[in-house]
Amino acid sequence: MFLLGLAIQKYLMGRAFAISSEAPLIIAFGISLVIQNANQIAWTPLSRALNTPYSHMSFTIGARQFPLSYLLDFAAGVVVMLALRYFLTSTYLGRAITAASQDKKAAQLMGINTNRVYGYAFAIAMASAAIAGVFLGMTFPFTPTSGVSFLTIAFGTVIIGGLGSMLGTFIGGMILGVFQTLGGYFLGPAFQMLIVYVIVLVILAVRPQGLFGR
Repeated sequence: MFLLGLAIQKYLMGRAFAISSEAPLIIAFGISLVIQNANQIAWTPLSRALNTPYSHMSFTIGARQFPLSYLLDFAAGVVVMLALRYFLTSTYLGRAITAASQDKKAAQLMGINTNRVYGYAFAIAMASAAIAGVFLGMTFPFTPTSGVSFLTIAFGTVIIGGLGSMLGTFIGGMILGVFQTLGGYFLGPAFQMLIVYVIVLVILAVRPQGLFGR
């Protein structure tokens, strides 16, 4: 997925950025449709899951039992976020990615090859999404079109936390997770995504930059 991200950024997104800021978004949407339909043709729209020896194991805290996959999801998410935070703040490439995202022209004046930096950033994002997909597949059943609902949750998490804030993203995810769970428990499963939309709209209305955005 890292190599695929490099290729997509070089041959599709990089050229789209030269056209307009909206073009990459349209291309990304088009790629998602192509992948969804190709997957349905190749593997049918039937629901699937990733089964491992520990997928159905559980652990006990007090009188409650919890799926082990939930603990693994949380641990993997924390490890990836800490690794990304260290990478962005303590390495040359990480700081170059941050600089290029904030001011492309200033980064170029400092000798940063922004096209290469954008390629690595997109590749890292693809690799992170692949890790998330593996753990998601061990936790919930999925279909070729399941990504849309999880993309909405991811978008809401970033909106709540604030763009560019790793801590904000973590806390935003915790907030959405808690409210989704409580909403499903008290109001029913049909209200879980509605709660996500309402929270995102409220944050956008009250604090558009997010809780930890600048």
